[in-house]
Amino acid sequence: MTGKTCQICGKNSGIYPLCKEHLEMKAEGLVFKNEKTGKWELTKLQNTKKEIESEELIEYQNINETCCICGEYAPFGKQCKDCYYETLDYKDNIDKNRKATELREWYYNLRRSTFKQNDIYIKQSYCNKLIALAILCRDLHNDDSLISRVYIDIEEILKNNENNKKLITENKLNDFDLQKNETSGQVKCLDGHWVENDLEREIDDMLYQLRKPHVYAKKVNEITSRGVKSDWFIPILSDTKGIYIELWGMETEDYKRNKQEKIKLYKEEELPLIEIYRKDVISDKALLRDNLESDINKLEKELKKKK
Repeated sequence: MTGKTCQICGKNSGIYPLCKEHLEMKAEGLVFKNEKTGKWELTKLQNTKKEIESEELIEYQNINETCCICGEYAPFGKQCKDCYYETLDYKDNIDKNRKATELREWYYNLRRSTFKQNDIYIKQSYCNKLIALAILCRDLHNDDSLISRVYIDIEEILKNNENNKKLITENKLNDFDLQKNETSGQVKCLDGHWVENDLEREIDDMLYQLRKPHVYAKKVNEITSRGVKSDWFIPILSDTKGIYIELWGMETEDYKRNKQEKIKLYKEEELPLIEIYRKDVISDKALLRDNLESDINKLEKELKKKK
């Protein structure tokens, strides 16, 4: 039995459509499956500058070498590596059976929500999703209407956030371990959030580093029997539908009773909840970060299936 050959380089690939080298590149997001042709191809980032300058790839040129979303270094496209990968993740999770009219409607609804969004990190993430919708509309239905406007829309959406971008850049250069509000005792996080203590700062910084848009100390609107605030909220389907995160950091009897009551309320409303304990933060931060990312991705998929 001869076996298959790699669709990209032609080398023997055994039972797989890609050789070992290109399978590894796929895991890094450098190889993708073209939904239109059904074939595996190198991403645009893998093309040489000469190819990028060709007429076929003119939309991927980036003269200023800065990401149109966050302003980070982006020499081979309109997005930096992180924003590009987030767009790929969004693209992979969108139902490929959606009609062009559905994708366009989704795009314009999301565009309106993005304009209204005040959190710069959520706004940037929504912009990456707009690009994913535009690319799918083109690749699946040969419809360029969204591609022709998405980058103009993004520029318009983000034009009032130049001060926010400067703040993000400045925040990255500072040592936030030493930044405390002398009046309230709160601690400043990488994304500018002020939280109650170092434990909360660790979690908030992890969410920022994982590029998970999040809101700190958000009221849980689904729970109407009493006022409940979550430690964090990650919007998934909308600004009000997403994943809640609670950090349990104390062991007093009153605290334990309040904790059990909150858990009960989350369960009654069937709300996605991730629970983090003090010992998780202290013992192994790398493991906590991996588990947190895995739990968020799992709950995100479950939410989208229920939609």
